[in-house]
Amino acid sequence: MSAQTVRFDTLPFALAELRPELDAAIAAVLDRGQLARGPELPAFEAEFAAECNAHYCVGVGSGMDALELILRAYGIGPGDEVLVPAHAFVATWLAVSHVGATPVPVEVDPRTYCLAAPSVRYTGLVDALTPRTKALVAADLYGRKVPTRHLAPFCKLHGIALIIDASQAHGARAVDGTERGLIGDAAAFSFHPTANLGCLGDGGAVVSDDASLIERVRHLRGYGATVDAGSDVHGLHSRLDEIQAAVLRVRLRHLDDWNRRRQDLASKYLAILQGQVEVLSPPGDAASCDVWHNFVVRTSRRDALAEHLRKAGIETAVDPKVPCHQSAAYAREFAGRSFPVAEALAAQCLSLPLSPHHTADQIGYVAAAVRTFIAAR
Repeated sequence: MSAQTVRFDTLPFALAELRPELDAAIAAVLDRGQLARGPELPAFEAEFAAECNAHYCVGVGSGMDALELILRAYGIGPGDEVLVPAHAFVATWLAVSHVGATPVPVEVDPRTYCLAAPSVRYTGLVDALTPRTKALVAADLYGRKVPTRHLAPFCKLHGIALIIDASQAHGARAVDGTERGLIGDAAAFSFHPTANLGCLGDGGAVVSDDASLIERVRHLRGYGATVDAGSDVHGLHSRLDEIQAAVLRVRLRHLDDWNRRRQDLASKYLAILQGQVEVLSPPGDAASCDVWHNFVVRTSRRDALAEHLRKAGIETAVDPKVPCHQSAAYAREFAGRSFPVAEALAAQCLSLPLSPHHTADQIGYVAAAVRTFIAAR
């Protein structure tokens, strides 16, 4: 196996592929001289709402802003509790903390790594409920939508909002292939540059079918300002600017094609690695719906595997490196609490290179290096 370098981040190649379209879109914004409150944002909002099979979309400054704005629009704040997955990117928890509410972690299903499971009681959701519970935030993970066919009726039964952190599954369909984008009362998206649908900086969106919720989000994102009375609430300044909206309109046109490229490369990984390591998003019903934001494998020798791949010129990533409840921000609050599945995932999961701009040869090289590591133990 001849040595080569395989980068984890291929964003420069993505930008190069779209450079003529991006240049034209950005030039059009600059020529208009309207960098805020122009036509690009409402156009993108309409297009992304349609992509999500939803009625409304509001562009905001980041994915975490989107989550915070949804929570605030529901009136969630001090004294309230919000159920969150124990295994998640910390922004999911931080948004809850920022509105003054308390994140209540719930262990994830060891098979799906998400909150949803064949039995909602299995996930611990029922035991986590209290009279103060106001919402559940479920997170799409690594490119696969969180299964919500049990979560939606659970939330309706208990009178709490179902909010989806959809930042890792742009364009993904539900496992049954019938839904994409919006499953829940509202969804928050991040458009970080490395996301399946990313802009050239930070950006986000709130998507919902709830007109009154969307009206509150729009009000809150603009300082909570009114025409005659200044700000009537402590709002935010969180706006998706015209250049980022224009960039996202370009990238949205390529989303399905780039997701198919991810799926093709993931299939190559699966063919070579199946049975060698535990692949986080398994084949089968996931093959057609998973958009592979990350290709994650799980092994008890994660750090040794990462070092082996580094020596072979292969970049990898670990996220999260520390479970949320053990991070410095939350360690005191959750001292003595244990979430074994989340802790095991943080210790054992490794993201291998996979993007629309990796080649089949590169994926084969990485997979072969993984097999070599396994064979040597």
